[in-house]
Amino acid sequence: MHEKKLMDEKRLNRINDFMQNEVDNGLLAGISALVAHKNEIVHFAQCGYQDRDAKTLMSENTLFRVYSMTKPIVSAAVMILFERGLFSLHDPIEKYIPCFANMKVMEVSDAGEHFIVDAAGPITIHQLLTHTSGLAYNFYDDNPACATYRDAKIFDVAVDYSLKDIVEKIAELPLAYHPGEQFYYSVSIDVLAYLIEVLTSESLQDFLQQEMFTPLGMNDTYFCVPEDQRSRVAKCYGGADILKSDVQWGNMMTTWVSGKNDLIDVNSTDPINDPVFARGGFGLKMTMQDYYKFAKMLLNNGAYEGGYLLSPKTIELMRSNHLTEKQMPVRFQEFILGGLGFGLGGSVLMSPPQAEMLGSKGNFGWSGAAKTHFWIDPKEELVAIFMAQGLNNFALVHPIFQNLVYQALLD
Repeated sequence: MHEKKLMDEKRLNRINDFMQNEVDNGLLAGISALVAHKNEIVHFAQCGYQDRDAKTLMSENTLFRVYSMTKPIVSAAVMILFERGLFSLHDPIEKYIPCFANMKVMEVSDAGEHFIVDAAGPITIHQLLTHTSGLAYNFYDDNPACATYRDAKIFDVAVDYSLKDIVEKIAELPLAYHPGEQFYYSVSIDVLAYLIEVLTSESLQDFLQQEMFTPLGMNDTYFCVPEDQRSRVAKCYGGADILKSDVQWGNMMTTWVSGKNDLIDVNSTDPINDPVFARGGFGLKMTMQDYYKFAKMLLNNGAYEGGYLLSPKTIELMRSNHLTEKQMPVRFQEFILGGLGFGLGGSVLMSPPQAEMLGSKGNFGWSGAAKTHFWIDPKEELVAIFMAQGLNNFALVHPIFQNLVYQALLD
């Protein structure tokens, strides 16, 4: 009697066909994908180019800008300090960062008029972790408060601009919503990154290196990439492309309106060479293997080879949905992420049917702006990671990748 396979190799190779199609059609320059099951990597493949013009192939050692996949890492770092009793989740952030006292909210009347009112309550650390703080992002256009972020040029200058500087600027701006009112994806993890610096009197880089990267063996993870390793950073493409998308997370279809997919310079806002640059919401550059080490720790309830980075109960808290029905749905402007809740630092799959894709209730993960995505599935003991570098649209390939992973799971 033949032993039943847990993941079918032939079916896993459909991931390669999908990646090759994305590259052949010019949608992405290069892609790397990893699938691990029961703590063993069962699929790790690359296609296309790290640098299309130089014909440098994508490799296992390529460094990726993971953008917002920085957030789960920094959120986990915050929870390390939570375990040490340095704060409570319900603590107001102004207790540790006083510039967040007396926050204001920009409200909009039925007639479309904007006016400033006092926030209904203080911003808590829990609200920052769950993106219910009322803070915003500069690139949104669905709330008038976001225009104040653009006017303040929050992210226009990254080089030589400290985390403390940017957080103090954020605190001067009105909130988009009252704290706790609803999920609104924002700069909140940047604020928490600064909280780490306040509580530890260490830089964010140093704390992450000592408390997470070194213990987990994440030896290829950087905010500032060493000069002799910068040739390994994948080039980022996009910017000139215009896409139309439907508004549902499942079965997102894209239509190319403009075929141009140029190399873009993102070093002014996400530098690889600035020694003082560090953010909580984006900024890490790393290999696929390093992100796998972090994700594997989350899957294994905080355990790694050498001990526990976080306790199982802390991981359980992080991987649970914290949003109320009133605060949902998880969305980005017109993009409604159906079937998802949000934990401490990442999304939580609440209903695969509502998400309209394969998966397990309790999946935890997140994405990055340039086509990076990961999730862990505690039920199936699975980790999957997709990495590319394209800023030409928002994260539309990830549901297809997720479906391709699960169709290979046969036991």
